[in-house]
Amino acid sequence: MLISLQALRGIFAIFIFLNHAAGFDAGGDVGVAFFFILSGFVLCNRYESRICERQISFRRFLTRRVTKIYPLHLLCFAAAVVLQLRIVDFSLFRIWMLNLLLLQSWIPNPDVYFSANAVSWFLSDILFCYAVFPFIVRYVRSRRMPELLRFAVVLLAVYFAGVFLLPDRFSNPIVYVNPLSRVFDFILGIILWQLWHDYGKTQLSARAESMSFASKSAVEISSAALLAATFFVYPHVPANIATASLWWLPAIVIISVFTVMDKAGGAVTRLLQDKWLLRFGDISFAFYMMHYLVIRYAEIAYDKLGWPLSPWTFLPFCFIVTVCSSYLVYRYYEKPVENLLRHRTHGIKKTA
Repeated sequence: MLISLQALRGIFAIFIFLNHAAGFDAGGDVGVAFFFILSGFVLCNRYESRICERQISFRRFLTRRVTKIYPLHLLCFAAAVVLQLRIVDFSLFRIWMLNLLLLQSWIPNPDVYFSANAVSWFLSDILFCYAVFPFIVRYVRSRRMPELLRFAVVLLAVYFAGVFLLPDRFSNPIVYVNPLSRVFDFILGIILWQLWHDYGKTQLSARAESMSFASKSAVEISSAALLAATFFVYPHVPANIATASLWWLPAIVIISVFTVMDKAGGAVTRLLQDKWLLRFGDISFAFYMMHYLVIRYAEIAYDKLGWPLSPWTFLPFCFIVTVCSSYLVYRYYEKPVENLLRHRTHGIKKTA
C-alpha cells in the first residue's frame, strides 16, 4: 500500500463525516468518488498481476474482499437495527434483509438504499465492483495504451450521455447510488493504475526525484488547490454532475500526485506520512462505517438530555466518539475477525 494514500483515506472519510454531521454536502460527494476511484487503483496494486496470471481464483479473490467488509457491516447493521426497533413494521424487515445482503443500492428508493446504517449503500456498490473487477482488469491489461485510451473515451461518452439524459430527480438513486453508475468511478481507478504501472513508475518517479523540495511541495499544494476550487464550483453545477463526475479530476490528480511523490515528496507528503495520520488511515473504514450511527445515537442522547444541538459541541463530540469507538472496533473486532476468516478460508483451492 502506498503510504500517502493510506493517510488520504482518513482525510476523505472526514469529508463524509462532515456531510452527515454538519450538512457539508460536497464532502459526501467528493469522499465517495475518491473512495471508488482509489479502490480500483489499490486493488490493481495488490491483485492485478495475480488475477491476470491466474494465481488467484475468482472465488478466492471475492472471498477475501467479502471477509474484509462484511464483519463490520454486520456489526453496524445490528447497531442500526437497535436504533430503529421503536418503529418496526413488516415492510421494514424486508428492507433490512436487502441491506443485510448488501443489495439495497439496486433499489431506487431512498427508504431502501439509505436503510439501517445508511452509509452501507457504499458496500453494496463496492461489492458489485469487486465482482466485476477480475473481468475488467483482464480486459484492461490485455489492451495496448492507444486501445485503452479509446476505451476510456467511449466509457466517458456513454456515462455522460446517460447523465445528461436523466432528470435531476434521479441524481441520487441512479447517478450517486446505483452500482452500474458508480462502477465508472471504479474503472477510472483501474485505468489510472494501468497508466501509472506502464509509464508513471519509471518516468514520473524519476522526474519527481530530480525535483527540488520546494517544487515538489508546489505540485502537491496545487493538487489540493484544485480540490478546493472544485468545492467552490460545486454549488453551481447540475446535480447529476455534482454528485459524482465533478470530483473525478481532483480525485485522479490527488491520487496521481501522491502516488508519484510517495517515496520522496514535498511538504504535504511528509505531513501525510505522519504516524498519527497513518493510524487514522488504518481505522478509516471503521470510522466511515460507524460515524453515521454515532451521529444518530448522539442526536437521541442530546434530545433525551435536553441539550441544544450546537455545532460547537455536537460536532467535536461526535468526532471524538467516532474516532475512539472506531479504534476500539478496528483493534478488537475488525482486524481479529478478518484475520480469523482469512485463516479459515486460506485453504480454498486456487483455481483459475
